[in-house]
Amino acid sequence: MWVRNGLQIKGQAMTYIQCNFCNSMVDADLYLLQICATELPPELFLNTVFEKFHVMDMLSLAPYAANSFLESEHDMPMLESCLTFLASLMDIRTNIGMPDAPLSQLEMVTLLCMGAKTHSQLIELMPEKCGTSQSRDFESALAEVADYHEPNLEASGNMQQGMYLPKPKVWEEMYDPIHVSLRAVHRRDYQASMDKFTSLACSSGLFRGNGSPWPPFRLPGPVNPSYKDPQCLLCSRFFHAIAFVILYKAVNGQSVSEYIIALTLYLLEMAVSFTKPTENKEGQICQASTSQEPEDRRDLEFSNWYESDWLSSNLRTVINKVTLNPERRLSFDSSEGSENSE
Repeated sequence: MWVRNGLQIKGQAMTYIQCNFCNSMVDADLYLLQICATELPPELFLNTVFEKFHVMDMLSLAPYAANSFLESEHDMPMLESCLTFLASLMDIRTNIGMPDAPLSQLEMVTLLCMGAKTHSQLIELMPEKCGTSQSRDFESALAEVADYHEPNLEASGNMQQGMYLPKPKVWEEMYDPIHVSLRAVHRRDYQASMDKFTSLACSSGLFRGNGSPWPPFRLPGPVNPSYKDPQCLLCSRFFHAIAFVILYKAVNGQSVSEYIIALTLYLLEMAVSFTKPTENKEGQICQASTSQEPEDRRDLEFSNWYESDWLSSNLRTVINKVTLNPERRLSFDSSEGSENSE
């Protein structure tokens, strides 16, 4: 998408996330958005995000819904980008609570998982955080996460420099695809890390299926007590309804990529881990509900699909019917899998 706007804007986009500038650019913007996400009403924030990514039209259950802004081939990439952005808001803890030592390890792991690096390359590429000394944690972090491979003499007679590679345990315990995607200047850098993870998973027997494994998304750590956790966004009936639509489309054979499914389940997993079982007044996890569920659920009006923001209740709610917009004068019946004229 950036290329269509010229090479200069593509260069600006690359500069925006490069290690030399990320602390004052992408990290600062992400921090501001995390604050907004925790202070604004979840419905307002989520609705704004999905509208800005121009993906609301493709979340419609109308059988022939078309995106009024994007060409059809850009629908899925934009939805992937939207969900990746939401996952980044939840997962990244750079400015809202991650201590310096673990942060240094994470940044180093991210660089190493994209490719082997020399000592000087690591020093050059490690993002600097304002007010901290990079060298303070550098050597200890390097010893913890990387193995050094001695210089080799190539057949041509040239000496290949010694390189650092991530330790095997890093792929199982520390590799964070969301953080890698945030730091990857090129898409191929992220893909290279996933290829290495796939190779390791297959060779170690952790993955035996066909195709490629899903990215090993990590549950985020705690935030500083001074901040609210951005995961509160996921405890919203608006998000629960969007997740329902995405998974419904995936189950019923519509063109939803595996990466979108993986991201949706990752967001739901974070919602489950963040939700306290005693959030409802009676303190029962699966209390029988005597309240009246909404009968008239209208397409794209996600805030009205569930009675509350309680995740356990919404997961157990059966949605039998969604009424499409008046222009089509159709209703969608999930129990029959058909559209009937009203």
